[in-house]
Amino acid sequence: MQSNRDKNLNWAASGHIAKADLQGALVQGKAEPDLNEWLAFCKLSLLWLAAICCCSAAIFFFAYNWQYIPRLYKFALLEVSMLVVAASYLIVARQAISRTVLLMVFSLLTGALLALVGQTYQTGADPWQLFAYWGLFIFPWVVVARASALWIFWVALLNLATVLYLSISIDIFSLFSTQGLAVAMLFSLNFVLLAIFELLSFQPVKTYLGLTFSLSNNRYSQQFLACATGYYAAHMAIYSLLESDAEAYLLLFYGGWLAISLLLYRWVIKDLLMLAITALSFIAVSTFFVSYLLFEFLDIGFLLVAGLYTVGVSAFCFSWLKKTAAHFESSAITAGEQA
Repeated sequence: MQSNRDKNLNWAASGHIAKADLQGALVQGKAEPDLNEWLAFCKLSLLWLAAICCCSAAIFFFAYNWQYIPRLYKFALLEVSMLVVAASYLIVARQAISRTVLLMVFSLLTGALLALVGQTYQTGADPWQLFAYWGLFIFPWVVVARASALWIFWVALLNLATVLYLSISIDIFSLFSTQGLAVAMLFSLNFVLLAIFELLSFQPVKTYLGLTFSLSNNRYSQQFLACATGYYAAHMAIYSLLESDAEAYLLLFYGGWLAISLLLYRWVIKDLLMLAITALSFIAVSTFFVSYLLFEFLDIGFLLVAGLYTVGVSAFCFSWLKKTAAHFESSAITAGEQA
């Protein structure tokens, strides 16, 4: 659905609002943030910035003074800091934003504590273990927070742990190309997570399972997973074109993801951003495919044809997304009138 700002700009472009009156129309239609909204935005930004700076300061404090602080004092300082954060959480438990920020701080300090344990006692030689245990231990806080920021952070930790693990152990799958299989596994991981997130957010599934909570109050975590899945899918498709025919199975992953994404987010969930991510992936992969084919025949001249193709397919996707957005808006208006 269009925002108030977009509606006012469209009315001005069609001549219904004079250019001299556009600014006043934006203010009257609440299409621009007022002073209170700017103040709330600044407060929220400073709150998150302060939380991240405090956690960074704690980590760099131990790193810089590692040789000068006794072992017991290191653990005591960090654990007292975590207790202070936990007590603050109990005080502001009814304030959603402060609660989310404090849980993020607690999650970051948990990672610092795990790193301190590993560095002090040399418990693990593989770096992937730190991020894997980090994600495991903060998972309860992520579920309690029900905030997209913590879910995105948790997904990023899981991806990082998987990448580090595959970088040292992928040779056990020697029957396949190591890079191709690694990207396929990362794609599968994020695709499964995206499917779980969408199912748990889908109202009929929540009703059937008797769930009374949601992952978050927005779709940022699903959109982050869609970006990761789209990147790995495009990576697989491009990699399969560069390698031999033995890597053609990777194109099946990409084709399946493309079809599922178009059908799901066009007809079921109706998420325009997800369709835009899918369209961007299609533009990148199809442009590379056309360039790869033309390079064999046109030498340097393929750049011109590939550029024209990129412009054409981008214009087509933009037009399709614009029509889809108009259809989503009309459907929402019709649903609202029926309600």
